[in-house]
Amino acid sequence: MILMSRASRSVSFAAVLSLLLLSASQDLRAQDDTSNQIWADVILAKPLSGHFQGSLGLEGRTEFNRESDWGSLRGAPTLQYFVTSWLDLVGEVLFAFTKESADLNSLQVTPRVGFELHLNNEVLQHVGNERVPLTRFDLYNLARLEYRAFWYSDDTASSQEWRFRNRAGGKIAINRKRLSEARTLYATLDFEIFIPVGDKIPETFASKYRVRAGLGYRLDYNWRFEAMYVFDESRNTLEDDFSLDSNVLDLRVKRFF
Repeated sequence: MILMSRASRSVSFAAVLSLLLLSASQDLRAQDDTSNQIWADVILAKPLSGHFQGSLGLEGRTEFNRESDWGSLRGAPTLQYFVTSWLDLVGEVLFAFTKESADLNSLQVTPRVGFELHLNNEVLQHVGNERVPLTRFDLYNLARLEYRAFWYSDDTASSQEWRFRNRAGGKIAINRKRLSEARTLYATLDFEIFIPVGDKIPETFASKYRVRAGLGYRLDYNWRFEAMYVFDESRNTLEDDFSLDSNVLDLRVKRFF
């Protein structure tokens, strides 16, 4: 009970901080066409035999600042292979059903493959093959190639595209010496760029970037909680300026078995 109470206080603090960041961002970065959203994520993970780990991410998204019917339900099974202490291979498939409007729904299927580099090699492997840095901080880079396919409920033509995305980020423990310890409060920050690729793309450029910042709490091996502020900016051509697409409060629960 005491542990859960501490976790609740930490998660509440993280959520309040993220809400304040979201409110400030709306004042500083507000645009008429900006979408303000809430994402709720549940991630279920289990180490498999050898160097493999499987997980299932479930997510709901909704918009709250505009009169719209927009909402999305998403699921993504993921398989990781731990090659070395500093290199992971990652494969996943995203399935998403989105209510675009009162009259239009879409279905997205997006397989992804990539790799993740851990820039500090002090990685702990113990019960369940969990890989957690022995240090206070963790720096990483996640590169993925994805094939995005969309189908629509009306006569809109289906669409497909290849896209490369690269995320660089890190975590740092606040109240403990190691990220691997129980009851650890940590800060997290990352930056990701999205680049369309393929024969149909006349020029290669970053069409979108995403920044995520927030707090997390590692209760123990089994439970982790995160609250993050996320914003996306995008552009249609290389000459265009980036414009704000969305402000997001992302609440995440991770359960390891």
